[in-house]
Amino acid sequence: MVSQEWSDKGKVAFLSKDYIEALNCYNKAIELDGTKSVYFSNRARVYKLLGDLDKGLKDAEKSTELDVQNIKGHLLIGQIIAQMCQKNHQYLSKLDTCITRLTKALTLCAGQKMQKNEKYLQDNIRRAKKLKWFIEQKQQQEQDQKIIQYLISKVESQLDESEETKKKQVLLLKETLIEEENRKIPEYYLCKLTNKILQDPVTTKYCNTYEKKELEDYFKTVKSIRDPQNQQLLQNPITDILPNINLKKAIEEFIDLNPWAFEFKENETIQDMTF
Repeated sequence: MVSQEWSDKGKVAFLSKDYIEALNCYNKAIELDGTKSVYFSNRARVYKLLGDLDKGLKDAEKSTELDVQNIKGHLLIGQIIAQMCQKNHQYLSKLDTCITRLTKALTLCAGQKMQKNEKYLQDNIRRAKKLKWFIEQKQQQEQDQKIIQYLISKVESQLDESEETKKKQVLLLKETLIEEENRKIPEYYLCKLTNKILQDPVTTKYCNTYEKKELEDYFKTVKSIRDPQNQQLLQNPITDILPNINLKKAIEEFIDLNPWAFEFKENETIQDMTF
């Protein structure tokens, strides 16, 4: 078979989630023709799903060397670096490259008429920024803790102070240096149906705001076009339910300043993020 036939066979195996077979097929395709960018980005995606991130990153980088406009290649570089950072925070320095590559993939969409992928790429960029925030926050907390422990040891080593005085000084030190983490999303940025941060807000004529898709799903479920909050009829969906563009812009600005807020979940960890 020629290289394209092996590539097509690999795609069929991939869609069937037979990733080992897909890998074998893409290996054959690359052996026959190592100049096709798409072969390398396809194999990179397989390596990513199999958990071989080093090989996946190498293939993704090769795919963009062969074709700088390979959107999938740039996307995979960003996703794989993010996954590497999730496993080992020493890769933090590469997260800027991750964000740059994801942004490159996003900018290429318009030129290749791939606007349908823009939201997916924007979400990946926001997740990468959120991941960077989490890792930097954790490192800062660890550094602060070392400083606190050092200062406490200095207080406790004071020979001319009573035990009661030392305890008071240590308590005061902790209260001064350890600030309770306060991450709160303004209530008016939350969907009244899901209590999750809004991404595509629409507001009814009764001034209640919802995530567009959640509201549409609600209408289908109850088989009625009524405002979920007050059950008042929305007679004309075109005029009674409007996109809230200003709120959407405000939320985007809030997320830019507070990366942790994107897809916010209580007690979320770095491992909960998906790339």
